[in-house]
Amino acid sequence: TYTVQKCSADVCALRLDFETFFIEGPSATTETTGGVCTDSFIVTGSFDATPVICGQNADDHIYVDIASGTTATATLAFTFATTSSTARTWEVKVTQIPCDSAVRPPSGCLQYHTTLTGRVRTFNYGNTATQQHLASQNYPVCIRQAKGYCCVEYTKCDTNGFSLNNNVAMAKLDNACTSATGTIDYVGIDGFSSACTRSPGTPLHSKICGQYFNAQEDAALDQLSICDCTAPFAVQIYTDATADTISATAANAGVCLEYIQIPCANV
Repeated sequence: TYTVQKCSADVCALRLDFETFFIEGPSATTETTGGVCTDSFIVTGSFDATPVICGQNADDHIYVDIASGTTATATLAFTFATTSSTARTWEVKVTQIPCDSAVRPPSGCLQYHTTLTGRVRTFNYGNTATQQHLASQNYPVCIRQAKGYCCVEYTKCDTNGFSLNNNVAMAKLDNACTSATGTIDYVGIDGFSSACTRSPGTPLHSKICGQYFNAQEDAALDQLSICDCTAPFAVQIYTDATADTISATAANAGVCLEYIQIPCANV
């Protein structure tokens, strides 16, 4: 366990960069356990704790809100399974961010991207040996809107870039991202559609799930890209702790999306 003490009263957030991060992840590449972590890493700030993180997460980052006052702290806690012989390695860079800083994310953003192009991926996606998304995740990845840019276009990073849920062998949207027992694994992007060029009456969606990355309900193939022209821009990652009931033996790597901000003049 590590405790981070604020260096001054005007610090409102911490950024944690995982320069090296390898601990034991879920026990299999299939979602037979729902992606439950073997080891765990969790950060507790002055407000809500982060979701439980494990596996291979080098080059990822998270932000943590921290309360006002010079005595406020944040706790970084690792827990390791005693039955595993995996060699754990980590190096976490902690940056304290002033309340009025231009790089401070909106409150509640677990990750924050400020560039015109970038990559959004779920934790443990980089673990090619045991590439399994994690259970019980519910957090937003925020993208800062650049001046003169009105949309964000998303494409899959690779073949496994949208393999979050295999319950349905097609693309599902919005209210269809539920089951008889509750919400299933999904990606939330408020106001997305098939293209960045929009005409009156274009249907807008807020959730996408199933086996295919497509803004068309029941499509059985991946779409090249989807687009969000409804600021503020964010990607909500939601996973439950239940194994997929239909295709539990299929790989569930998670989500890896490349994004690019689109100039207003091109919309």
